[in-house]
Amino acid sequence: MIGLTSDEMLVSKKLKHLIPSFEIRKENMINYLKSQGYDERFEIVMLTDAFGPAIEDAGLEAIVVSKETSHMEEKINAIRKKRNLFPLKFIEVDMVLAEDGKPISSTRVRKKEIDVRGRLLHK
Repeated sequence: MIGLTSDEMLVSKKLKHLIPSFEIRKENMINYLKSQGYDERFEIVMLTDAFGPAIEDAGLEAIVVSKETSHMEEKINAIRKKRNLFPLKFIEVDMVLAEDGKPISSTRVRKKEIDVRGRLLHK
């Protein structure tokens, strides 16, 4: 299960007018996953808040987070506990770094600092 933010959640993002719609981002993700051989072994869900299905889906066992989002562990598991759900295991992964050693981010791509592969763009 992969959470993809809704268009409404992007209103405070920098250069938001450059962010493709949810449908385009979803289609891009599907194409990428299929190109990596995942075919239909995934489900993309729209995130309309910071928690998504993590606070309500009893079938979830773990969630993959970055250091930037790992602070959500306590909040999510506290809500799950109140709802009589088992706590989630949090698997922290490192951000992929660009050529300059800084994380690749969509904001940096929109600012034209780097391309989607993390290569520096020279002005």
